[in-house]
Amino acid sequence: MKKYFLDNLFAEKEYPNLRFKGFTDAWEQCKLKNLGNIRTGNTPSKSHTKYYSSNNGKESIPWVTPTDINSEYTTQTNLYLTSEGQKYARIVPPDTLLMTCIASIGKNTISTDVSGFNQQINAIIPNDKSNIRFLYFISFKISKYMNKIAPAGMMPIINKTEFSKIKVYIPVINEQNKISNLMEKLNYLLTLYENKQQHLTEIKKTLLNTMFI
Repeated sequence: MKKYFLDNLFAEKEYPNLRFKGFTDAWEQCKLKNLGNIRTGNTPSKSHTKYYSSNNGKESIPWVTPTDINSEYTTQTNLYLTSEGQKYARIVPPDTLLMTCIASIGKNTISTDVSGFNQQINAIIPNDKSNIRFLYFISFKISKYMNKIAPAGMMPIINKTEFSKIKVYIPVINEQNKISNLMEKLNYLLTLYENKQQHLTEIKKTLLNTMFI
């Protein structure tokens, strides 16, 4: 069901295959740079241990690398930037879309806190024209396109200039909100059923271990 909605609600043309009632206007084709502020991350020198912390202290913020990106929202990371490290990092506000653009192209997440991030990641800080959750859901279509245009070789890369020029189709903000709310509900249901399945699997394992001796 989720795949069906992803394929039909998110247009790669002026009119998607599926619409909510009341929305009939054509979607606008925009470059990513028109949807928010684009930034590329960096890595404060690892030789200065005072720049990094292994835990999220009072003045520390997450420092996101591709290995930290495993879900829709990223709240915890392997390393955190101390107040000293933040002086040399590129910082983004909460609700920023992070997309890997070097090597492991296609890992995307929403940062939930003020965060730093490394040079393998491009960020989109959304403007009032775009809903952060909508951007997240279309980011996987963007990633597929990036993998197609990335130069072949040992280290595929999409630089900031190329990234900024990528075009997507975007509806008005109210339609973005409707679509995002539906996808969030589907994600919630998926998580609910995955947890239930895991719980039932544990019950089955316990019964197999105790009933068949």
